[in-house]
Amino acid sequence: EEAEAGKPVVASFCVTETQDVQLTSLLGDGINTLGDFDAPFEDGIFNPATAGVGTFEFDYTLDGADDCVTGTSTTTFTITVRDIEEANAGAPVVASFCITEAQDVQLTSLLSDGINTLGDFDAPFENGIFNPATAGVGVFEFDYTLDGADDCVTGTSTTTFTITVTDLPDAPTADANQSFCLIDNPTAADLVATGDNVIIYSDAELTTVVDATTALTDGAIFYAVANNDEATCSSDATTITVSLTDPAAPTLSTDGDEFCRSDNPTVQDLINNFTGSGVLIYTSSTGGSPLAATTALENGVTYYGASLDGTTGCESTERIAVVAKVEFCGIPEGFSPNGDGINDRFVIPDIAENFPNYSIEIFNRWGNVVFKGNANTGDWDGISNQSGTLGDDVLPVGVYFYILNYNDGQTSPVQGKLYLSI
Repeated sequence: EEAEAGKPVVASFCVTETQDVQLTSLLGDGINTLGDFDAPFEDGIFNPATAGVGTFEFDYTLDGADDCVTGTSTTTFTITVRDIEEANAGAPVVASFCITEAQDVQLTSLLSDGINTLGDFDAPFENGIFNPATAGVGVFEFDYTLDGADDCVTGTSTTTFTITVTDLPDAPTADANQSFCLIDNPTAADLVATGDNVIIYSDAELTTVVDATTALTDGAIFYAVANNDEATCSSDATTITVSLTDPAAPTLSTDGDEFCRSDNPTVQDLINNFTGSGVLIYTSSTGGSPLAATTALENGVTYYGASLDGTTGCESTERIAVVAKVEFCGIPEGFSPNGDGINDRFVIPDIAENFPNYSIEIFNRWGNVVFKGNANTGDWDGISNQSGTLGDDVLPVGVYFYILNYNDGQTSPVQGKLYLSI
C-alpha cells in the first residue's frame, strides 16, 4: 500500500498517569501501525509519569522498506504532560451572538486565558458546542466544571456561562428621498433615520461608515442600519437618496437699480424690480439677515438679491449684486400757484441737495426774465423776483421757459418749458 502516516497527533496527559500509553493507539483510524517512532519513543510506548511535565514532539514514519508499503510518510506527535493544578474554571463568561450566526462556537474558546479546557459543560451543551442559529433567540445559562477526578487538577471549580442570542432589529425608519437646501451646507449628520443604534454607510456592502461631517451631494445614496444594544445584530439596510435644492438667482429688470429720491424708495421697490418669487434683499454677498421691505434704500449702497423657493423653502446660493442709484430725477412740466396747498410751487426734486450750486432763470414768452433762483431763493411760487413792471402778484397763466444750470463742472445746462395754471 501507499505510505500514509495520517494527520498530526495532539494528546494531553496528567503527570499522575503511570500507565503506559501505546502510541499507535493515538493514530487515526485505518493508519498502518508498523511504522517507526523517533527516539526516545522507538518502542512505541509513552508513560506520562516517567516522561514528566512538559511538551514532547517527535515523528512517526512509515517507510516502504520495512512496513510493506511503497514510499515514505511522516506525521508529528505533540504530547503534553501536565502538572497537578488547583481547579480554577475562571471568571463567569458572558457572550452575545446574533440569530443569523449559524456557525458552531467552541465554548472552551470563550474561557479566560490560561483556563484548563478539559472540564465539563452542563447539558444540553456537554459536547462543548454552541450554535446560535440552532439555539434560537433567548438567554442561555449553564455551568462549566473542572473536577480533579478527571482534569489533572485538585478540587472542583465551576463558572457560569451566560449566552444571549438576539434577534434582528427592525430596519430604521427613514424617508427614502431626503431633500436639503444647498445653501445650508448639509452633512451626513442631517440625514434622518429612526431606529436602534443607527449607523449610516456609504456603500451597499455596508463596509464604509459615513462620518457625520461628510458633505452631502445631490443624488448621493446612503444606507441606514439599526443595531441591537449588544451590537451583535444588524438590521436590513434602509436606503436614503439625497437631493439638494438650489433655486436660480433672481434677475434684475433694466434700470432696476435706479430710483428717484423724491419717491422715498424702499427695499420693496428694489424687490419689485426683480423677476422671480420670494426675492430677499441683503447687504452682504453671503450670510446676514434679509432686510425688511420697509427699509429705505440708500444711494451708492450695494444690495444683494436672492431667490426663495416657496415649495422647498430653499434660498439660492447665488446673490445678485445691485448698486442702488437713489438720485434727483425729473423736472415737473407745470404747477398751479393758487394757494390751495397742492403743487403751489415749481419744485425740482432734490435739486439743491444734489446740485447745491445750481441756478435757474425763468422767462415769459417775450423773453423777459421773470425769476432767478438758486439754493438760497427757494422754489418759484409764480411771482416775479425781478425789478420791472410785472407787479407783485402771481404771473399770468401761460407757458414759461427756463434754463437750469447745474454748475457742477460736468452736467450740461437744461432748457425746457412749463405751464403755469391757476
